[in-house]
Amino acid sequence: MTNRMVHVCLRSSVALFLCAVLSLGVLCAQGTRGTIGGSVHDQSEAVVPNATVKLVDRDKAMTVQTVTSNDNGDYRFLEVEPSVYEIIAVAPGFSETQMRNVKLEPNRSLVIPIKLSVAGMSQVITVSGAQILIETESATLGTTVENTRLEGLPLDGRNVLQLAYLQPGVAYSTSPTGGTFGEGLGMSVNGARGVENNVMLDGANNNEIAVGGSTGAQPRPDALQEFRILSSNFEAEFGRNSGSIINVVTKSGTNEYHGNARAFWRPTVLSSRKYFDEERRRYERKEIGGNFGGPVWFPGIYNGKNRTFFFVDYETRRQLIGDTKIVTGLPNQAEMQGDFSGLTDDWGDPVTLFDPATGDPFPGNVIPSDRISPIARYYLDFFPVGDETGSANVGADETTNNTYVTFRIDHQVSNRNMLSFSSNIYDSSVESPFAFNGADVPGFPAADKRRTTNYIVRDTHFFTPNVANSLLLAYARNNQPGVAPVNTDSPAKIGFTADFVVDPALAGPPFIWLFERDLFLGNSIQGPQTRVTENFQIQEGLSWTKGNHRFKFGFDGTRYRGDQLFMFVNQGILAFSSTYGGNSTGDDLADFMIGTSPAWQQYGSSGLRDFRQHIVSFFAQDTWKVTRGLTLNLGLRYEYSSPIVDKYDRMTFYRPGVTSELLTSGTLTQMDGTPIIVPEGGRAPNGLVYVGDPDPVLGGKVPRGGVNRDMNNWAPRFGLAYTPKATGGLLGRLFGDEKTVIRTGFGIYYGAIIGDTALQQLTATGFSKTDAYYEPGSGTLADPFAPDPYPNYGSGYYVGKPDLPQLPNPFADMTGPVAVKAPLEQFARPIDPQIRTPYTYQYNLTIERRLWDNYLMTLSYVGNRGVKLYAERQVNYAYGTFIPFPEGRDYIRPENNEININERRVNTDIMVGLDEFASIGYSNYNAFEAQVQKTYGGGITFQLAYTFSKSISDTDNSRDNLDVVNPRITRGLSSQDVPHRFVGSWIYPLPFAKNLSAPLRRFLDGWSVGGIVTFQSGTPFSVSNASSTADGTGGAVISYADLGAEYRQMDPRKNDGRAFNADAFASFSVADADLATDYRRGTSRRNQFRLNNGINNWDLIISKKTQLWNEASGLELRFEMFNAFNHAQFSSADLNIRNKARGSFGTFTNTSDARVIQLGARISF
Repeated sequence: MTNRMVHVCLRSSVALFLCAVLSLGVLCAQGTRGTIGGSVHDQSEAVVPNATVKLVDRDKAMTVQTVTSNDNGDYRFLEVEPSVYEIIAVAPGFSETQMRNVKLEPNRSLVIPIKLSVAGMSQVITVSGAQILIETESATLGTTVENTRLEGLPLDGRNVLQLAYLQPGVAYSTSPTGGTFGEGLGMSVNGARGVENNVMLDGANNNEIAVGGSTGAQPRPDALQEFRILSSNFEAEFGRNSGSIINVVTKSGTNEYHGNARAFWRPTVLSSRKYFDEERRRYERKEIGGNFGGPVWFPGIYNGKNRTFFFVDYETRRQLIGDTKIVTGLPNQAEMQGDFSGLTDDWGDPVTLFDPATGDPFPGNVIPSDRISPIARYYLDFFPVGDETGSANVGADETTNNTYVTFRIDHQVSNRNMLSFSSNIYDSSVESPFAFNGADVPGFPAADKRRTTNYIVRDTHFFTPNVANSLLLAYARNNQPGVAPVNTDSPAKIGFTADFVVDPALAGPPFIWLFERDLFLGNSIQGPQTRVTENFQIQEGLSWTKGNHRFKFGFDGTRYRGDQLFMFVNQGILAFSSTYGGNSTGDDLADFMIGTSPAWQQYGSSGLRDFRQHIVSFFAQDTWKVTRGLTLNLGLRYEYSSPIVDKYDRMTFYRPGVTSELLTSGTLTQMDGTPIIVPEGGRAPNGLVYVGDPDPVLGGKVPRGGVNRDMNNWAPRFGLAYTPKATGGLLGRLFGDEKTVIRTGFGIYYGAIIGDTALQQLTATGFSKTDAYYEPGSGTLADPFAPDPYPNYGSGYYVGKPDLPQLPNPFADMTGPVAVKAPLEQFARPIDPQIRTPYTYQYNLTIERRLWDNYLMTLSYVGNRGVKLYAERQVNYAYGTFIPFPEGRDYIRPENNEININERRVNTDIMVGLDEFASIGYSNYNAFEAQVQKTYGGGITFQLAYTFSKSISDTDNSRDNLDVVNPRITRGLSSQDVPHRFVGSWIYPLPFAKNLSAPLRRFLDGWSVGGIVTFQSGTPFSVSNASSTADGTGGAVISYADLGAEYRQMDPRKNDGRAFNADAFASFSVADADLATDYRRGTSRRNQFRLNNGINNWDLIISKKTQLWNEASGLELRFEMFNAFNHAQFSSADLNIRNKARGSFGTFTNTSDARVIQLGARISF
């Protein structure tokens, strides 16, 4: 396309948009509905104007719309609900023609040409599946999963979102080390991040802004009519994200009463042992439910037949599953007793333990039993004994109780007005042995509860057959009290003598972090918490057909409310490290066992926040049918997402070079009136500002939310769909007679503004009196606020500074003002004041060919380029190594143990690194995608999808850091890069009993087999260096381990779970060199190699359907096998190079589920 053509298209789009906003004032909503149109001809291909065309809902026996063909013979039905229809056309001098089995999928535009016969020759035509499947008026890539496959395919967990993985371009977004924050659904669509998926329920927003995922569980498969995913170049009516649109459409009642009763059961006896488990774990799941729907009828009061319909679905789940995983870095039996005679470092050299009380080595490297702390003994009882590599398989039971309720009612107010209401309610209660951000071993479980409710009202009014108005009102609420402690052993009971608990009523074992071993013990630091989020949404609009143009103009507004009561670090974090500890023995576990001073410690508070956000978008869309075979899609969308603010402005921001006037003036207070002050003799910290302070970056005052409003989010969309008409010769054989469509499209898509931009404000300085972070730590394990027990001993960074300062207990005085002074040792994560909304360029070139009736092949090139994606960068780095001291700043020579790193930071008033949240990330995805499908016409139903792709990025999620010195150094394969992925799904009714006698046919007929098969490449990975002190920048440089021997990917089945040769990587440090001159990076790079953790999975189903008392009733018996061939699907690996000497580095630590068998029965009527 030439630059002039692009300019003309964009200029037309802008003019169209302004016309819509300024002159119409009535705008069109996005949702589930589509259009049906085409042209009316006679048998000689002459157009037939003024033909009357009716659209009849087959199951409701209700005429939905009636239109008249225009002078060109064209007709169009607007705002049509997904369903199966009949089209009835008649004109003077012609007989009636009926087009049957016209199935409209969500967000589709069907083209159904009608040929009329002369009077006296009426005809009935059944529309073929391929005619419905092929999309001739849009450049959008998308696929629909209809009700047959929704209910018939084996869905593990009966989670309908898994249907998205049947489509090309869709892959898992989780990393080789397990899930991380900011992955949303855990689903990457065409290289986009997991948070960039817009989940819609009956056209309404069903997303959780706080964490970037879905608000709650989706309705059950039996409650859904269809599931549709739009994966690339969707039109201007859709936005909020740069990944995919996932539209879940609930069932509607029909003119007849129908329903089902169903049950599904997974018994332990039919499940298999996971690869790393020594014995079969418990796996008990029971799901019971049913639904019912039809016309609303109250005897003698109201008869809703042909007019008012209802549908309700209910399902409950009771589940008990053994949750298991491999834990690495564990002590062996001897170490559990204090015997460290076999201890080695990262390089395999012996480690000598020193007694901080004397400064001498422990004889024989053995800690006397009377020196082992009773607190440590309490925690050690939860440890399994590790094998020779320090690994063990651990597990405990997880219990789940869920309830799902879906309700819908549809009412035809008049021939011009339709009203619908739907709701979905999800209740969940889960007790997990492994809490979110909690302990690595069982014994510290958490209870999570959730109630999610969705209410959606839509009104559609037809002013004329060519003009339709649609109004949608939606409300979604997620009430989630979570991470509540189950282990309530109080710190005092365990042996702690200091008071550092935020809420004693919710206290449990404090959180212990063994840094080098990467082990966690105690209750999670992430709770208990209660999060209540709400979306209030309104869509209002207009659809208008004028000549060859189909216009849509739209507005969508969402008000987000996120109220949070977060007991962050309710009972403290006490970390032990041989590198960072000032009173270390030389091993983190040994430090913990003797109860010496923690290396660092953190204390929390009651993080009460009330977050608010407004999201507004406008769009204008023109589908212009230039000729019979050529359609242009021209659109423009504008999106604005306000900064996330706290209702009471309990937020802090970072502006280096200034201090807070509000703080120094004494006008700041907490909500209860407690003053926030600079204490006598102190000074306000450089860089700390509050809402209303002078803003040196943005000018004026620091705004609410702390950032500039990004109001330049214009998103043009262009698409082209061309259907060649060739009846003979080579072109005829290649393209067929209007059997091929060539599509291409380009668009800009703005990303989701996730709540992670504000979640770190839960620790905003001054608004929590007890928030504190201390490094170095001091005191003892029992009392971290006691004087240094070993004032003459120094280790790690503090060899030259043995006398550790006594730390103040922030819980000691809870009545006075909150004191804030420099230097600070804790700071809420800063946000770039010039942050921008991330966006993606999407483009595709597609050829879609109708092969035979009901068969369709699609070949696509798909590209995405992400710009200004969310990531972090260190802004309070240290000078002296990679980054020289600026002119005018006194030079401080970097020390090898980095003991002076805070003295070398950019801002010495803040004694920690600051990872600023900014729009600085990049991604690039290119793929060839192929799909063949047959989903109509009886017999086998199947979909085959193959993706050959390459995904490049510099970060994978919003919490990944970019290198400050060389931002491009992390650019490489993204963690979700999957070069090859093939997914096949099918349902095949076995035909061999059709011609048998009645008794045999009753027994042998009705059998079908189906399944989902997935093959996928392994995922890339990185290995971080064991020491973070080799660069001396305090977090500005991203450094990985050194390369060692040649990397060899290994088959874990033949190598005792090993993923790769451990000597392929080596840890390095500058302990024996000079940090000031010998600083460096590691020689390996991000995602340089790939794990052998590809997928080879088969989910299969055998079902038998038997007719009962009439044709509409039946019994289905199901036998489902997930991972039917019991392949070990390796997932996460131990990539902690500190475990290299122990032997677990480079081994897999977990697999997906082994074979699970599910029995099911469904009675339909």
